[in-house]
Amino acid sequence: MLASSQHELQGGFKYRGLLRTVYVISAEEGVRSLYGGLAAALQRQLVFASIRLGYYDRVKQFYIENVYGPCQTGLENWFAKTKVLAVFKQP
Repeated sequence: MLASSQHELQGGFKYRGLLRTVYVISAEEGVRSLYGGLAAALQRQLVFASIRLGYYDRVKQFYIENVYGPCQTGLENWFAKTKVLAVFKQP
């Protein structure tokens, strides 16, 4: 394992928790550096959210029709939709 600083060689770590990490980064690189990857992260979220929303209805309908079969009553149809929603709404 390679140590990146003399402090790590002595057994300590530069970042020890979330708040300490925010403090060290803002002290060494400035507060603006905390937002360095924000644009890329937002673009990634936009793409993935668009894909999920675009395919959600298609996949839900496929599962209702092909996996659960034709439903006899409205209550059975509600249970089938609920199972599908539980699977596809998880992050």
